[in-house]
Amino acid sequence: MTALVTGSLVMAMGAVMAPLAQRIAEAHTGPAAPAPAVEALLCEGSADQPLILDQPVGPRPAKITGQANAALDDCVGGDGTLRSATVTMTGTGTVSCTDFSGYSVRAEVTWFDGPDQTGRQVGVSTLVPEGPEQGQVATAATLVPAGRVLDGPLESQEVTGGAVITPQMLACSDSTVRTMPRSFWLRFEP
Repeated sequence: MTALVTGSLVMAMGAVMAPLAQRIAEAHTGPAAPAPAVEALLCEGSADQPLILDQPVGPRPAKITGQANAALDDCVGGDGTLRSATVTMTGTGTVSCTDFSGYSVRAEVTWFDGPDQTGRQVGVSTLVPEGPEQGQVATAATLVPAGRVLDGPLESQEVTGGAVITPQMLACSDSTVRTMPRSFWLRFEP
């Protein structure tokens, strides 16, 4: 009987002491350290072919449709797992040399953990634009409209970017442009 009482007493004390011991341990270790901040992810982009437009862009606004396939390379920052990607983009909108309006663009980004689209496929993100506003003058920064990641890796992050302006594009107000630059960059920020 003494063993039964002793066993019951030990179990009861264990039930009382375990939470107390846990609280004491937490008090000595302090609060949990905050999660490290994730820095922005910056990638250089290049297209095998320039963005192809179904009709030329010129000084007058015109409804256009475009599509492009590109690669993101030399990705730095973020948590280090996204190192390169392939990008497929389609879009429509009313565009002139200096103005964007009424456009709809969607891009799918397939991420890899190795350079040059090698290694393990990490996931697919969908990007959607959130600018520029109608009437905004086209610049290197607005050729790749700001947006956000709708789903997949980097979900909810803001996306900004820009493109390398070519001499052909600078002459747009005097002539027309049927392709857009091959070189661009994207920045993903939490």
